Amino acid sequence: MTIQARMFSFFGTGKTLPELPQVATPILNPSYSAFTVTGTTAITGFSTSTPILPGREVKLIGTHATGPAFTDTAIASTANGAIHLSAALTLANGTTVTLVQLNNGAWAETARAANG
Repeated sequence: MTIQARMFSFFGTGKTLPELPQVATPILNPSYSAFTVTGTTAITGFSTSTPILPGREVKLIGTHATGPAFTDTAIASTANGAIHLSAALTLANGTTVTLVQLNNGAWAETARAANG
């Protein structure tokens, strides 16, 4: 069986990535590791009701022409749900960012790409 056939048998066809809710502090469903970001609502952090799973990585993929801006929080902050970025981020169509959750529940950027 080819790798593609195995993937289709395991994942099925026609599957889509979950969309991140269009709110300032969305919940990152722990069942998923990648999300599409379809709106333009500014994201100031992630919901504190998102479980703290240190080391968890998530990938966010922009799908809107202009996309939302993300609020960068100083790394000294220990706030659960805070986002620590390497630079200003607007997640426009084709842009991706990878974040890892820290021990305190905050999120730190590990990679980004502007593919648009």
